[in-house]
Amino acid sequence: MHASYQYNLLTIRTILLFVK
Repeated sequence: MHASYQYNLLTIRTILLFVK
């Protein structure tokens, strides 16, 4: 669960960077 949460955060951050 913890790993998934961290991975999700990284993905969201990457997507945000791409969107920006």
